[in-house]
Amino acid sequence: MTKARGLSIAILLTSIILFVEIVGAFFSNSLALLSDAGHMLVDFLALVMALVAVQIAKRPATAEKTFGYLRWEVIAALFNGILLVLVSVYIFYEAIQRLFAPEPVAGGLTLIVAIVGLIANAVAMLVLGKTGVKSHAGHSHEDINIKGAFWHVLSDALTSLGVIIAAIIILATGWMYIDPIISIVIALFVVRGAVKLIMDSTQILTESTPKDVDLEKVREKINEHKMVRCVHDLHVWTITSGKYAMAGHVQINDCKISESDKIYEELRKMLEKEFDIQHPTIQFEYKKCHGSECSLCKIK
Repeated sequence: MTKARGLSIAILLTSIILFVEIVGAFFSNSLALLSDAGHMLVDFLALVMALVAVQIAKRPATAEKTFGYLRWEVIAALFNGILLVLVSVYIFYEAIQRLFAPEPVAGGLTLIVAIVGLIANAVAMLVLGKTGVKSHAGHSHEDINIKGAFWHVLSDALTSLGVIIAAIIILATGWMYIDPIISIVIALFVVRGAVKLIMDSTQILTESTPKDVDLEKVREKINEHKMVRCVHDLHVWTITSGKYAMAGHVQINDCKISESDKIYEELRKMLEKEFDIQHPTIQFEYKKCHGSECSLCKIK
């Protein structure tokens, strides 16, 4: 299943449950259910943004956008993480208010709506789970854009589960405090996942070394080639989920230009197989460049 199709199905399910939960929260007066609806609204916006990002990312590279528009998927994931934090903070605030002034909640209606929401979220999770992993050269990577959308839906499924628990307790005991307590637990859980999503997105946007790539091991593997004397000014970064690029200076033994092509091809195949680096740029040198004159070359 393509990413676009998976996201489209998830958007349809989310929009239906969003409407049902808003109406249910209004008639039941349940803050936990309203918090679930709030997450659904964010989910809907997140999924739409993820779908738009997928379509934009398909556009070809240009002279101005030499890597194309692949980073839009990362930007969408970052924005989704920020949205999750903002909504969770608001829900946390509202829950604190209700702890001091609890209000009656219609547990029966809340329970029915939450069960429907949980089922819909489970289906959406199943659909997105089939599209969120990329495989290349024996390596698997999570698509951060789909990961952001999946995490939204997962958090909402857990929220629905929390609402079900709150509704059952209210029906059994009449204890209204469980409604804001569940909301606080949900908000804290969602913030934790949102912060991780923001950090992962920022990691890519700041062109940090991918977490699953050991830069020293990359250097060691390149140095193992019989024609290589040393490697310096080595950089590895992520263009978008599962697409790694590398740039580095490699000193080699004196040889013909035609022989350097063979060295490059051998290194390229090794980098793709061992580290899933699909876009290596290697500058061959006989003598080490004057790194002191280049700010980037000062990076060890």
